[in-house]
Amino acid sequence: MRVQLVTTFALAMAASAGVCRAADFNRQVDIGDKAPSFENLEGVDGRRHSLDDYREAKLLVLAFTCNHCPVVKAYEERFQQFVREYRDKGVRFVALNCSLQPVDSLPKMRERADERGFKFDYLFDPTQNVGRAYGATVTPHVFVLDGERRIAYMGAFDDRKEPEKVERHYVRDAVEALLAGRRPEIEETRQFGCGIEYVAAAATAAAAAAENPAADKDEPVTLKVVNPEGYRKLLEDKEHRGKVVVVDFWATWCIPCLKNFKHTVEWHKKYAEKGLAVVSMSMDDPEPEDRERVLNFLKKQGATFTNLLSELGGEEEAMKAFEIDGGALPHFRIYGRDGKLLKKFGGDPDKPVDHKDIEAEIRKALGLGE
Repeated sequence: MRVQLVTTFALAMAASAGVCRAADFNRQVDIGDKAPSFENLEGVDGRRHSLDDYREAKLLVLAFTCNHCPVVKAYEERFQQFVREYRDKGVRFVALNCSLQPVDSLPKMRERADERGFKFDYLFDPTQNVGRAYGATVTPHVFVLDGERRIAYMGAFDDRKEPEKVERHYVRDAVEALLAGRRPEIEETRQFGCGIEYVAAAATAAAAAAENPAADKDEPVTLKVVNPEGYRKLLEDKEHRGKVVVVDFWATWCIPCLKNFKHTVEWHKKYAEKGLAVVSMSMDDPEPEDRERVLNFLKKQGATFTNLLSELGGEEEAMKAFEIDGGALPHFRIYGRDGKLLKKFGGDPDKPVDHKDIEAEIRKALGLGE
């Protein structure tokens, strides 16, 4: 995570380059940047909203959320509690949804807000322009704006999806520091949650599964729980040594992941005999219920290759331990026959993961041409 640290080297680089992006987990904005403006976003209250509408607030907390994401659902009560505690202190909390899933439509947003009794504005970004401008990659992805509407903190709301396990209250700590006239000690953390798909339309999980029914029913589909060290050792074992390896980091709560998974299965079928080893790494929780859901999906897909499940789940600690850019899924890696990383895909909101680009790199690594 990023803390306040300025070095002579960094200052020299900034001066020589003119522009210096220092954010660790965001490719669009940095701490201290003027917050991208927005206007005319319709809310669940039926009104149109703009950034300027909140000019009277001492601080503004923007959270990119949606309806369908289980990580967001786990945070809804914490968001409500935050609003109750800080409303009278001049802090406004606004949720923005740029997901184009049917379940995340404005009418569904209204239903969700009524059902949960939201006491904050919940706005729809149908063009996805606001999400792109902020570099939002997952839901929830939170930004704290100071009195001058500059970005003072961005990343995760806190450090655990489960409220009883929370140890670091990143947003609360940032807000308290700003209200006291100080810069936050921690200004950026790795966001974690459900990946935002920046496309015109998104396929549902059911459609993704239907498009790729299991073909090799006689081959077993297995799932192994591993920690980061176990993952690294697996890449070095005799089954993968000397092969080109493609790793698909995914989760059942990530709609873009489910949409792309059929291509992972296809690569296994097309290139296994040519020296490709396919590995899937689920970032779902390792609890029995979640593990069963992951395994059932893999069986439906006919994923008869190496399937792993993160022992750490898919929270900030896991994303950091597995070095997943921006904490966003889907995320792909390609390793050469010598075991060295050749290419990574994912983490850039302006460039959604494209299976054609990944396959081109696979073919290149296998010596088959692009």
